Amino acid sequence: KSLGNVIAPQKIIDKMGADVLRLWVASTDFSGEMTVSDEILQRAGDAYRRIRNTARYLLSNINDFNPNTDCIATVDLLPLDAWLLDHATTLHQAVLADYAAYDFHSLVARVHHFCSIELGAFYLDIVKDRIYTGQKNATMRRSAQTVMWRVAEALTRWIAPITSFTADELWAHLPALAEPRAPSVFLATHTDDLVAVLSDEQRAFWSKLINLRDGVNRHAETARNEKIIKANLSATVTLFVDDALAAFLKPVADELRFVLIVSELTIQPLANVPQNIPIDTLPTGETLAVSIAVSETPKCERCWHHQADVGSHVMHPTLCGRCIKNIDGAGEIRSWV
Repeated sequence: KSLGNVIAPQKIIDKMGADVLRLWVASTDFSGEMTVSDEILQRAGDAYRRIRNTARYLLSNINDFNPNTDCIATVDLLPLDAWLLDHATTLHQAVLADYAAYDFHSLVARVHHFCSIELGAFYLDIVKDRIYTGQKNATMRRSAQTVMWRVAEALTRWIAPITSFTADELWAHLPALAEPRAPSVFLATHTDDLVAVLSDEQRAFWSKLINLRDGVNRHAETARNEKIIKANLSATVTLFVDDALAAFLKPVADELRFVLIVSELTIQPLANVPQNIPIDTLPTGETLAVSIAVSETPKCERCWHHQADVGSHVMHPTLCGRCIKNIDGAGEIRSWV
């Protein structure tokens, strides 16, 4: 300290906020040497913003959700929503164990990974189409909101001992319950509303589907870099798959384009793959090849998907049939995602 090679806590608080300082302390393994620098604090700030922005996104998408009247029963959740609930349950148990063991740096890493990967890079990326374009009270929309609400309730409690100011602010904006909640998150207990809902076989299904999606996304990134497409939704994708993968994808084939976030998707036998397209192997052993081209169909101005039926409806010439069904019809029905 006499040499001046320290960073004053008050300076960090004034510049980045107290919660960033608290997050840095919690994310550092106190059993070893604790180091700090502007770069390390910047990383802590980035991690804090990821967690905070994820919580804000969850709150914004349950703004019209009333947990007292709009909740979907766990057994009726769409499979993608059930996957998130199951994953959050596993994380919840790990978080409680980390707190019990004072293993704060592992806890922070788990929660940050959950916000960045399982939520940000997968679930929220897929489900936003359903939230934004579906009918307000549609089961497919309320299913997603039910799980997002339950995750928001749990996330607020997970981070409360560490990012205290942020958690208390989130607590004040969670949807009101029939039985008034505690006035502060610090007067509440951890939620008991998370339950494991998937079998090991179902978890393996989603793990394989995520691996498939990651592989297609790598090809899509290459296509964007090569200026073949501007965005995933401007793409038409053809998957050439072996027999095992074809059988695996059959149940979800009609909604697979929503998982991959592309406008058009076709699945063909691997034997049909052109010679210039490389063949990939999934971690589970199945083989596939991915062909990506720009869609030549018009773009729906509401959902941004490129669909052949845009322009064929007199009353809504700029919308696709799916959006028209959600606006004027009985509404879209999803079975998986």
